[in-house]
Order: sequence, then C-alpha cells, then structure tokens
Amino acid sequence: MDLTQLGNLGEFVSGIAVVASLIYVGIQIRQNTRATHAATLQELCRDMRGQFNASPVVLGALRKMSSRQELEFEEQYAWLQYTLNTFRMYENQWFQHKRGMLDDTLFRGYQSHIYLTLDSPSASAFWEQTKAAFFHPEFVAHVEELLKTRTDIPKSPMHLA
Repeated sequence: MDLTQLGNLGEFVSGIAVVASLIYVGIQIRQNTRATHAATLQELCRDMRGQFNASPVVLGALRKMSSRQELEFEEQYAWLQYTLNTFRMYENQWFQHKRGMLDDTLFRGYQSHIYLTLDSPSASAFWEQTKAAFFHPEFVAHVEELLKTRTDIPKSPMHLA
C-alpha cells in the first residue's frame, strides 16, 4: 500500500467518523428537545397547581364576592394579584405553544380555563381594564378571538362574582 492509498483510506475513515458524529449530534438534539418539552409541560402543570391552590385570603375574597360582600383591602390586593398571576399563567401557556413547546391538544385544554376565569365578572372586569397595558398584544388578540369564536363556553361551577 503506497502513501496515496493510505491517504485515501484516511480520508474515507475520516468521512465515516464525521457522518457518525453528525448522527450522534442529531440524536442528542432530538433527546434534548423531548426533555425540554417535558420540562415545559411539567412547569406549566406546576404553575396551574400552584395558582389554583389559592391562599386563605384569596379563598375568603372568593367567598365574599360570591355573596356580593365588600372586600377588605388585603382581600382586594390578594384577589388582584391572584387574577394577574392567573392571566400571566395563561399568557405563558400561549407563549410556550407559540414557540412549539406545547402541542395543540394540550394547549386547547389549557385554554379552556380562560373561559372559566372570564366567567367571573370580577376577573372579566380585570381583563378588560388591564389587557392592553399588562399583556402581549398577540396574546390579547388570541384571547379576544377565543371569546368571539367559541360558542360552547363552559360555565364556572361556582359562578363567582
């Protein structure tokens, strides 16, 4: 075997090694993407659990609002913070879906919670007063389109104030 043949063999082996490396990198990227999607979904679930396990102050405010009672300052503040956090959670879900981190089926399920939230007159009023200043314009347009096109909006089982 002369030097030219040896050089050709080295190039061939080198080419195979490059292809194998690219395949390995592709597999790693795919696994990383799956792990990132799973972590995103886990975080969204954690957000929902945390948000819907309301503090005693928020629960007191909900109780008072359902019976049309006046809220104390602390209850008003807690309710506003709770409502803002709820809409931020919805906005995060929208953002994650838009970036391809949440599939369509899961996203539709999460979005159905918006209807339940906006069934509350106080949450609906909050949305109307804050949507332009607090939230991404595309998210606002998304929610407004949901509200215009959805006819089978579920009613909150609690019909809160």
